[in-house]
Amino acid sequence: MKALRWAVFVLGYLFIVVWAACGQTISPSAMEFKGPRAKGTLLIKNEGAGTLQVKVQPQGFDWTEGKPHLAELPKGFQWESKQRTLILGPGQVKYVDFTARCEAMPCHFYMTSVFTTPKPKDGDIGLTTAMWLPCAVYLCEKQKACRMRTLKEAGAIK
Repeated sequence: MKALRWAVFVLGYLFIVVWAACGQTISPSAMEFKGPRAKGTLLIKNEGAGTLQVKVQPQGFDWTEGKPHLAELPKGFQWESKQRTLILGPGQVKYVDFTARCEAMPCHFYMTSVFTTPKPKDGDIGLTTAMWLPCAVYLCEKQKACRMRTLKEAGAIK
C-alpha cells in the first residue's frame, strides 16, 4: 500500500512538472542574414502553467553525411545579447535582441533557448527539467536563399 501511494505521488508530480514545462515557443525557427553581421530578434513564449527560467546561448552546428550535429562555433564568431537569462511567468512573452558576426561566409549557428523549471526549495523532493529549443541562424554573402544554399552544400537536401 505504501509503495502504491509513493508511485501515485511520483506520477502526479511528474505530470505537474511535464504540464508546467510544456508549451514553450520560440520564433522564428530559422533566420537568414547577409553577412558578415547579423542583427535579429528572437521571440520566446511560455505557454505553460508555471514559471520558467530561460538561458539564451549560441551553439555551433555542422553536418556529417547530411545529418546535423552540434559542433564548435565558427572561427572568429562573436555574439552579443543583453537578454541572456530570463524569467518567464505563465503566458509571458519576451524578445531577445542579438548581434552576431562571423569572419568567414557562409556561417551558421544555433541560438539555443534552454527552458528550465525552478529548482526545488531546500527540503522539497523535486525534479528539475530542461528543454532546449534551437533557432538556426545562417549568414551568407547573399541573404536570398542563404539557408537553402547552405543545406544543399552540406548534403542535407537535394
